[in-house]
Amino acid sequence: MREALALMLVAACGRFDFDGRALDAASSVDTPSSAACAYELCDGFEGSAIADVWTAIGNVSLDSTVAHRGSQSLHIHSDAVAAGSNVAIGIVETATLGSSNAPINLRVFARFGSLPVNHMGLVGAAQVSDDPFADGVYETSGGLTVYSEFSNTSVESMVQPTPGDWTCVTFGIVRADDATGSLILGGDGSAELDDVATDGVPRLAAAGVGIAFASSTDVDAEPALDLWIDDVIVANAPLTCAD
Repeated sequence: MREALALMLVAACGRFDFDGRALDAASSVDTPSSAACAYELCDGFEGSAIADVWTAIGNVSLDSTVAHRGSQSLHIHSDAVAAGSNVAIGIVETATLGSSNAPINLRVFARFGSLPVNHMGLVGAAQVSDDPFADGVYETSGGLTVYSEFSNTSVESMVQPTPGDWTCVTFGIVRADDATGSLILGGDGSAELDDVATDGVPRLAAAGVGIAFASSTDVDAEPALDLWIDDVIVANAPLTCAD
């Protein structure tokens, strides 16, 4: 499985709350739809535009008709995809991961209009390079799956999202460029990949969420797909669905 998300540098920094507004260390935001962000990045897509921290790729828009919490979510649409295609549609940020060995944790709520045939990238963290390697969560015929490209190893959860319902996905990466790293899938599915390489040189530096297909695993044609994303968190500490 190759992560197909295109990686683009984003000129942004700092923390974001669930309304997409910048926070400094002393700020506190309390709105009916969200609490202040206590993590590296939070976004509930409640603003009038997609926050500058994200680079949007492809058919991505705010949707005021569907929301996990608040009044809006991020809507990602993919047209039908021929077998053997590379497709990347979604949002990517490079403001939070840096070059350290700190763990990476992401939490997203995802709502599938329908499920893909197989091997759709959903959430990931990748290098920023000409040929990036990545760790990610995929939706496959075996359910939500964690995969490390650095070790070419995966584990299936056997848990499939229900189209039309919100699925919570938490994804943790213990970074290591030798066989001491881990990938942990939590939320509405559970899988753990231990004692594997999960990082390299350059270090993981971009986090993304969306619809991604890679030519190496896209062996079947895929129908048009709609995906909604809400209440995204990026943090150095483990996350739960209640965060």
